[in-house]
Amino acid sequence: MRDMREHLKRIPLFHNLSEGECAEIERITYYKTFNKKSVVFMQDEERTSVFFIVKGVIRIYKIDDEGNEQVIAFLTDGEMFPHTGFFDQSPYPATAEVMDETTLLSIPITAFESVLEKFPQIAIKVMRVMGKKIRDLQQQMKHLISNDTTAMICAAILRLAKDHGKEVENTIVVELPITHQHLANMIGVARESVTRTMNQLKQDNVLTTDRKKIVILNVEGLKAKLNASMIG
Repeated sequence: MRDMREHLKRIPLFHNLSEGECAEIERITYYKTFNKKSVVFMQDEERTSVFFIVKGVIRIYKIDDEGNEQVIAFLTDGEMFPHTGFFDQSPYPATAEVMDETTLLSIPITAFESVLEKFPQIAIKVMRVMGKKIRDLQQQMKHLISNDTTAMICAAILRLAKDHGKEVENTIVVELPITHQHLANMIGVARESVTRTMNQLKQDNVLTTDRKKIVILNVEGLKAKLNASMIG
């Protein structure tokens, strides 16, 4: 179980736990491995577990009443999901789909709630994580209200860079297998609109992309396009 302990310690939520507290979490945790395109849970299914990503990428999305897909987030190593509903019996609020082969730590909700009651400091950390997600969603909504496709796309890319980007030789690399359709579903526009805007950003040497990543070549240039679109 040494690997389990090390994996738990790498998760931000559990960084500062004592050995006893970590042992308590370890006792109720088990590994689950998923293949690409498999589903961890579906929107509105009975909520049974909370998950932490050891390695891989998870796409969280909702289906609205008209059958349209809305991408909520892309999650990577160390992140927790779902972020809401720890203390009630609500169903899963969205669907979690695996984008690459992924290993998760799975903790039953009832067991996790018991640990949170026993160790209030973990509960405080959970609330902080939830608070950050709410602030991120508020910022996302601010840009969506602009109703300008370029602004929405630039904002979405900057958000991905903030959450998942790594600085590599004066660029920011977002290693996520995100398609134009995924971006379209994040902001609620047609895929063709995303393709046109991404092509323009490439022509302007703001970024490059391939199937596995987005490379932002000029962060300030991307921010400038966002601000110009918002003002315009």
